[in-house]
Parts: sequence; C-alpha cells; structure tokens
Amino acid sequence: MVATQISAPTQVVHGKTFPVAGVHFPATRKVTFYLDKVSGAGIGSVMTQPDGSFFATSQMPATATRKAHTLIAVAAGGSPKVSKKITVK
Repeated sequence: MVATQISAPTQVVHGKTFPVAGVHFPATRKVTFYLDKVSGAGIGSVMTQPDGSFFATSQMPATATRKAHTLIAVAAGGSPKVSKKITVK
C-alpha cells in the first residue's frame, strides 16, 4: 500500500493563497483542508482526480497567528487524514 501524502509550502503568509497538492487519496472524493484541528468549514477543499491526486489553491485566514501550525487534509468520510507542518508568517 502506498502512503497518502500532501505537499504545501513550509511557509505561508496569513491572508494569502497557497498551493496544496496530494496523492494516493480515494478517487473522485472531496478533500477538505483544516488548520490545526478538524472542525468548522475548513480553509479550502478540492475533488480528487480519478487517480486519487489533487492540486488546489487554499486561502490562509487573515486571522491566522504568525507561528507554526499543522495543515490537515481530510477525505470525505474522515479517512484518510494527512497532516503537514507549516509556518504562518
């Protein structure tokens, strides 16, 4: 089995957009992005391609504090859930 992965810049500016890509997610499933915890509406979403990959642009909230955070990508249904450390500047 191949591991589900996401990639995004390690540093993101609050209030600005940033790219997020993923591979090995379930095919044609919605993936929602969250900051630090899985709750609320999230900070963006995308539908995966038939091969389970995606590329999206997400918006870092202007209210995000300037510090280390965890970007979390969750497929519809709650699995898989993958995270990556990012720093908001």
